[in-house]
Amino acid sequence: MIGGASLLRGISGLPVLLLRFMPASKALPTFGRTWLALALTCQVFVGAFLGIAAQFFLAVGVIFYLLPWIGLELLDTARAVAEFDLPGRVLGVWWDNP
Repeated sequence: MIGGASLLRGISGLPVLLLRFMPASKALPTFGRTWLALALTCQVFVGAFLGIAAQFFLAVGVIFYLLPWIGLELLDTARAVAEFDLPGRVLGVWWDNP
């Protein structure tokens, strides 16, 4: 979210546009404050959306494209982990189960 919001703050012209509506010498009218608060809040929400979308595309890319290319299928990997039965092996040390 922080990275996405920072990316949006770096759009050329946007900080200049927002600063034009924020004079340092006087208070803003109510409509101006509402508009600026909405614009700044939208930057954070759009940044959060960009972060979530990037994670989604990264997960899809890793699971459906990178793992099969390497030779690891998700279902085969899950079966291998289930067959290894790590909790049973660890608890079997204390409970003497084969």
